[in-house]
Amino acid sequence: TGSWGSNVTRSWQRRTRVGGELIDGSGEVPLAEDSDEYELEILDGPSGAVLRTETGITTTSFTYTSGMQSADFGGAQTELSFVVYQISAQVGRGFPGARTTQVA
Repeated sequence: TGSWGSNVTRSWQRRTRVGGELIDGSGEVPLAEDSDEYELEILDGPSGAVLRTETGITTTSFTYTSGMQSADFGGAQTELSFVVYQISAQVGRGFPGARTTQVA
């Protein structure tokens, strides 16, 4: 959440490629990967061109700073479209998780 001129933080739920049961009741599935890593793309609208790619993200959230927003768009936006990929040593870049959300 956030507003133009301020940082916007977006988060997502990680996936698992093995099993998938919620073993401990925490709401988190087992990672089944060597590490927890993601890539995030900021798009110029839904299905738009990739404006920014962030790599090496090791948590399930990303803060899109006001400076990044200004560099990518040059002006105020009412929506933010992004795609997240889970990175795997065995599989590489996983399936995309895409979303467009309102910037409040």
